[in-house]
Amino acid sequence: MDLLLKLSEETRPAHESNRGACAELAHVVRGTGGIAMAVVFGLLAGGVSVLEHLVIREGVTVPQVVLAEGTGAFVLTAPFLLCFTPAAVGKSCKDIALLCLGGLLMFGAVACRVVLSDFVPLATTQALSFGSEPVFTAIIGCIVLKEVPSYGQLLGCLACVIGTTIINVTNVKLHFNTANLELYQTLIGLAAFSTSLLTSFLQVLSRYVLQRVSCLLASAYLNGVCFILAVILIVIHGDAWVVCDQVVVYLAIIAGLCAVCVMCFLRSLQLEVALVVAVVAQLRTVMTYLIQRYSFEKGPTIAGWVGVGWLLLGVLLVTVLTVRQTWKDHKRAQFLREMNFGRNLNVK
Repeated sequence: MDLLLKLSEETRPAHESNRGACAELAHVVRGTGGIAMAVVFGLLAGGVSVLEHLVIREGVTVPQVVLAEGTGAFVLTAPFLLCFTPAAVGKSCKDIALLCLGGLLMFGAVACRVVLSDFVPLATTQALSFGSEPVFTAIIGCIVLKEVPSYGQLLGCLACVIGTTIINVTNVKLHFNTANLELYQTLIGLAAFSTSLLTSFLQVLSRYVLQRVSCLLASAYLNGVCFILAVILIVIHGDAWVVCDQVVVYLAIIAGLCAVCVMCFLRSLQLEVALVVAVVAQLRTVMTYLIQRYSFEKGPTIAGWVGVGWLLLGVLLVTVLTVRQTWKDHKRAQFLREMNFGRNLNVK
């Protein structure tokens, strides 16, 4: 097939090849929209983590942070719930149930990550929370979605795991009394494992549902479930509904960014396989680490730069391979269309 593609390109006139170059490039750019959405999601998620860290240092509790995120994202997407009915999801309550389950998974992942940020530094929270996410996503996606990863994607996944491990080892600084070190280490490990596993299940479930449901509708349901659970958590925990004026602006920014993050996250999963999104989204760890080291400390260490380099290598490898595969698929489809067109002319 590749040989036939090359021969077909050689037999084309030069002016036709030049004229179609721009159209082909535009097609490839559109085909990599999922990666672009994953990049935006990763960078914005890193910024949200930094803002979460700042408001928690000001005394805001975990339920209050989760409520702010759920409220903002739900308010911005709730109007779409009024425009859609169960018939919009294929007249099946199964999709609605899966979306509600996805909201529960997202709420659990966010809550575990925010709790984890109370005990370890900002970048370590991201590395611990999402370091093993590509591994879980590859396994679950292969079983549930039948998306078998390529060798290149597995290498990119391995590079991300190495990078997050280096950042964890070189950036660990526990924020609690060492008298209960063993207990807190167990809790930290459990929270990190839960965040990675819940996020991986959320990615696979979202990609499965988004084959039939729009991103707007999925975002509305996911954020609506998070909002309801956050309200219940506030009532049970007994926290105040109103926070001090100093952090209201930060919470408002967090709420807005979360709404955009969820939309980019869902759109990327609608366009790309779950493992590719999980690997590219590791940019949030890079973003968070650099902000932490430059804003709160003296700058990244040499070992930290090595970890960042491994993460970027994994993201770059998966991105290049995905773009290359998109280009090959486009050329193969174009060749088959031309072959069918020639056969129709011969028949006539």
